[in-house]
Amino acid sequence: MAEPEKNPSLSPSSTSSPVQRVVLIVLALVPIAVVGLIFFQTMSNASSKKNQWRDVTPDQFKAASTNINTVALGQRVYTQYCLRCHGAEGEGDIGPSLNHTNWKNAAAYREAFDVVSDGVKRTQMIAWKRTLDPQSVHAVTSYAWAFRTGKTTTPSGPSEQP
Repeated sequence: MAEPEKNPSLSPSSTSSPVQRVVLIVLALVPIAVVGLIFFQTMSNASSKKNQWRDVTPDQFKAASTNINTVALGQRVYTQYCLRCHGAEGEGDIGPSLNHTNWKNAAAYREAFDVVSDGVKRTQMIAWKRTLDPQSVHAVTSYAWAFRTGKTTTPSGPSEQP
């Protein structure tokens, strides 16, 4: 009985051709590329959601700052995350006082949003963007921004979206 013919291309000891190597490399890189695209798409969406709140106009800020839902959310977030450093009434403790209009790192609401979202380098103010969603960052920024004028009480009245 004759021995079956061995196919040299299926032999484990055979070397692959350059075309086979290229195909294997491409097949290995495709999943990496797909994961990278998904990651960058996710980051892009997160950035655009942040900017939707960061670029609030003065009128939108005023409406949001008096919206009962936004103020209530801001108060809850402030109590949970900010009170420890900035005090119950924004008087400051570990962090600076929020009860004056001359904030070191935020002269405008947009800058205050960025401070809450991105933190302040070489200080104890951490970036909250990984912990809080953009709406919560906006709400707590609005709440803290109101310490500048002493208006941090929750308004009464109907709930309206800005």
